[in-house]
Amino acid sequence: MSIEDSPVVLGVLVDCSGSMTGKMETVQKAILAAWQQAATYEIPLACWGFSGFKTPAARPVITYEDDAYQSPEKIQGLEVSGPTILAPAFEEVCQAMYRFAQRQRVVIIIFDGEVNDRALARDALFAQSGLFELVGVFLTDGFAKSDAEALIEDSLINLGLDELFVVNRSTLMRVLLELVIRYDWRNSTND
Repeated sequence: MSIEDSPVVLGVLVDCSGSMTGKMETVQKAILAAWQQAATYEIPLACWGFSGFKTPAARPVITYEDDAYQSPEKIQGLEVSGPTILAPAFEEVCQAMYRFAQRQRVVIIIFDGEVNDRALARDALFAQSGLFELVGVFLTDGFAKSDAEALIEDSLINLGLDELFVVNRSTLMRVLLELVIRYDWRNSTND
């Protein structure tokens, strides 16, 4: 399949800040499973990591041209470091996805806490609303329930996400696989 054939394209942007230490192995396994499922459904999927200390802001880990079954080790490129700087990384991901202009473009952002550039991130996400479907996946491990609920509500309202899933390490893979299944365009055209 050519990546140009699918009416849907997925981009996964992963928080690689210091708070993700101890969670990244679970995240990598979940993304690898989603990547392989997307390949089965002929849905292009790419993945970028982001934090505040690396350049470029969004570090490509999986490109749309990579083969999920030939090079699964590429997912190991997600490395933890620095603060949670979302805006420039999100803008880079959108730029990479603009080439799919006539397709449904979905950006899945996996994060585990407050972003350090809240106002810039909010502005960047709101600027792309309508052009991209923005799905947040909030990894709650390590938060007291009341703190997580306040942060989740704040993220959904103030970051302009279209949808937000709240997961822990044991449910992350299931949610990512369900998202891929949701965008299985081959089944939706046959109904």
